[in-house]
Amino acid sequence: MAKHILIVDDVPAVRFTVRRTLERVPDLQVCGEASDGGEAIEKAAQLSPDLVVMDLSMPTMNGLEATRRIKRNAPHVPVILYTLHKDALSKFDTLSLGISSVVDKGVGIDSLIAAIQGLLKTTP
Repeated sequence: MAKHILIVDDVPAVRFTVRRTLERVPDLQVCGEASDGGEAIEKAAQLSPDLVVMDLSMPTMNGLEATRRIKRNAPHVPVILYTLHKDALSKFDTLSLGISSVVDKGVGIDSLIAAIQGLLKTTP
């Protein structure tokens, strides 16, 4: 049974790349996309994803606040922070918000896939 992923990023090209990559991975399916934190909260409530890939820096509401609100309603859903600003986060931020993993966009998408598969226990 496929695991459903919600992609949240304000850059359409990033969402497109992540979606296209995930579509090639067995047992993973993109159930939706959001371009900011507010939309992410709405989509997470509507779609009940198995995992959220969340950007940090977005207009309207950043990824930390969106994660806080998503986790309030769905504490069991893992959230991967996929960001170029990994160094701006403290370990306290990630732990207190319930962020499951932080993946640097600069190291390549394979790291994101590995993190997703590890959290969802899917096989490559």
